[in-house]
Amino acid sequence: GNARRVRMALLGSRGIPAKYGGFEGFVQELAEHLPKSNFEVYVACESSLREERALVSFPGLNTFYIPVFERFRIVSELLYDGVSLLWAAFRDIDIVCLFGYAAAPFCLFPRMTGKIVTISVDGLEWKRRKFPKILRVFLRVLEMLATRASNFLIADSQAIRAYYEKRYHIKNVVYFPYWAPVVTQADESLIKKYGVEKNGYYLVVARLEPENNIDLAIEGFKKSNSNKMLVIVGPLVRTKYVNKLLESKSDRIIFVGGVYDRATLDALRFHNFAYIHGHEVGGTNPSLVEALGCGCLAIAFDVPFNREVAQEAAIYFKDPDGLAERIRFLEKEMSKLGMMRASAQRIVGDRYSRESLISEISKFFLDVYYEKHGSR
Repeated sequence: GNARRVRMALLGSRGIPAKYGGFEGFVQELAEHLPKSNFEVYVACESSLREERALVSFPGLNTFYIPVFERFRIVSELLYDGVSLLWAAFRDIDIVCLFGYAAAPFCLFPRMTGKIVTISVDGLEWKRRKFPKILRVFLRVLEMLATRASNFLIADSQAIRAYYEKRYHIKNVVYFPYWAPVVTQADESLIKKYGVEKNGYYLVVARLEPENNIDLAIEGFKKSNSNKMLVIVGPLVRTKYVNKLLESKSDRIIFVGGVYDRATLDALRFHNFAYIHGHEVGGTNPSLVEALGCGCLAIAFDVPFNREVAQEAAIYFKDPDGLAERIRFLEKEMSKLGMMRASAQRIVGDRYSRESLISEISKFFLDVYYEKHGSR
């Protein structure tokens, strides 16, 4: 009824409307759905998104804009999060929800002004191979600070939740994974422009970075001698790693760059023969959940995070030879594939459904708010 709306700031994403899918898309869906459950939502956005604010004007959804300087992106993002935390500290906001913990020290400001602060920790940043050692040590310290600076940590996988509870002896870690839709049909004509046929290709969707093991996917695919194609979706940022990958480009191995149109991405996932997922760090990976929702046969890198998500709906590999063997196995065992596809979609429908997760999230935040401020 006429209860005061709970005011919640969503900080630490690039903002809305979402350009980059995955994580920003998650923030946008949260921002659009929470107002239906008595929240007034404030989202920090990079100022380049200001001209698109009409696309995200919903009752109960507010945006505010902070500049980010492309040339100094890393430093700039830290300041951006810091400034948005200061903004929230001195506004009439009840709950501050920060995504990522790089700006954890700045969370002391909203804590000092009596806000409830939650930090969403993603998958063990300090293990990432692309970071120099000194930066990894620094991230370790930030991780520790995040456990101190927040009222609650939010983990997107049970494995990460367990890691934090054990390492820091804390009990205030809550689990909320990403969600994804179950896709039951997709427009086949959308894949034609890549020169591929239904069931005629393996798919990789990932940022082209070492810890996503794209090189391993390419090598395993080559070793399998499959007659199908390998389609790699991910922005072609010209790093040393990407230049090395591009040496494998051929008529069977194609790099299509980033694909941000949802219908096209769904079609690529829905009509592929199998999906190769090489991510080795990070918690519940949105790209894997989305692939399973499209009924993909997943061949996933064998780490606890991926097993937690895909369970028996995927098969797993540890090295190029293992991947080649799995590819040959799938191409022989055609009879079992329908069952695997169905169980992939069942997992997403049961455990990663947007409706049930958003209602759990809003219930959690309302409970936290009323626990602090008395009755409903």
